[in-house]
Amino acid sequence: MEQNKILVVEDESDLLVLYDEMLCENYKVFTSETGKGAIEIFDRENPKIVIMDIKLPDISGIEVTKYIKEKSPDTIVIAVSAYGERLKEALNVGASTLVQKPFIINELYTVIQDLTQPIDAAAESQRAPSRASSRLRSKAAPGLSAVRFLGPTAG
Repeated sequence: MEQNKILVVEDESDLLVLYDEMLCENYKVFTSETGKGAIEIFDRENPKIVIMDIKLPDISGIEVTKYIKEKSPDTIVIAVSAYGERLKEALNVGASTLVQKPFIINELYTVIQDLTQPIDAAAESQRAPSRASSRLRSKAAPGLSAVRFLGPTAG
């Protein structure tokens, strides 16, 4: 089975290394330190998941998120920032969920797992429809709950 592709956009090179080490076992990881580089990789590789730092040296992560969601509305974008006020803006342009820096790496990995369970189950359904359809039903709820919990709230 082909690994899910994940694009990590982060201007801090030490964090890029950490993300890569954390994710490379389960995902094909692409990285960029700039918004322009992220757009180029996104257009070429079409990853299903993007971890997007909001503050980048060239183009805002908000603008890159908007671009990604316009091109591919089903792409999961996880907005990451130390600036809490910018995170709500990311939700407004289509980010699936938010993570504020600093964060515990295991928590971020759990968020990624929760959000991708429906993707993993859908891929499995192409191989084994009857078994995967029950897995999709049982696994979709936690992913959706994570989005609702971490996503926008009423009011």
